[in-house]
Amino acid sequence: MSTQFVVADRDQNDRIGMKWVIETMDDQHFVRNFTTTYDETVVMLAQNEADIVIIELDMIATEDHEDLASAIARFQGTIIAVASKANFEAGKCAVEIGAKALLLKPVQADDLKRVVSTVTKRDSHRLQASSQLPSLSKRERVLQQIYGKEIQSELEFSMLMFRTRNRETVLLIEYVLQLSALQPFTHTITCTEDSVFVTIDQQSTKTYNLPNECLNAWPYYDHNPLVVSYFVSTGKNTYHQGYLSCQRVNLQTYFSGEGKVLFANQLKKRSTL
Repeated sequence: MSTQFVVADRDQNDRIGMKWVIETMDDQHFVRNFTTTYDETVVMLAQNEADIVIIELDMIATEDHEDLASAIARFQGTIIAVASKANFEAGKCAVEIGAKALLLKPVQADDLKRVVSTVTKRDSHRLQASSQLPSLSKRERVLQQIYGKEIQSELEFSMLMFRTRNRETVLLIEYVLQLSALQPFTHTITCTEDSVFVTIDQQSTKTYNLPNECLNAWPYYDHNPLVVSYFVSTGKNTYHQGYLSCQRVNLQTYFSGEGKVLFANQLKKRSTL
């Protein structure tokens, strides 16, 4: 079964441009549409004519993140993000627009094929699971819509970035899966070459101390990771609780951007936890 791509990438270099990467793959992967502008990207998302849209994050202005996320929410396919640098902003943007993977340029055809296979299988399993849920009554659907608006108006979530010195991203993914098995929570994993970004939906945890619990459970102290945690919330108490939670397990904790973003850097030793 063939996979159709829409590619939004300003880079037209045939060595690192995503359009050319796809064209070097087998005949089961082909580019349906290609654009180098943000406006055309939004139009192509609305047309819903591809299985996967690949978006270069460097072409998206910060002020356009929210509008792009809204357009992507109506898109029925899968989003894969690409970036020229592996940094916190790239990971944050990828999560905000709902990307299922984040790749660093230059991307090799084999790596792209592997990621496409992984994310499509994951989406297939998710759709299969949702189709097995009992159908909601009209009243339940209305309540769900109302509840969804309440969540949207008071968005509360945390994001952890793990970056190991030995680049063992598999360890990080296994760690997150172990955590979710011990204490179920809704999360999204986005991977770069040597980092794993984990976005955790606070509505699924019923606690503001989850980052503290996650860091306490980190077993690989010989490979002490760089940890970045940030919170977005509408309540001052949440900021304070999040700050104290991270301060207990991190050497440096500070606010950035009007107190809405919390960064914590460098885990303390296990004996101090």
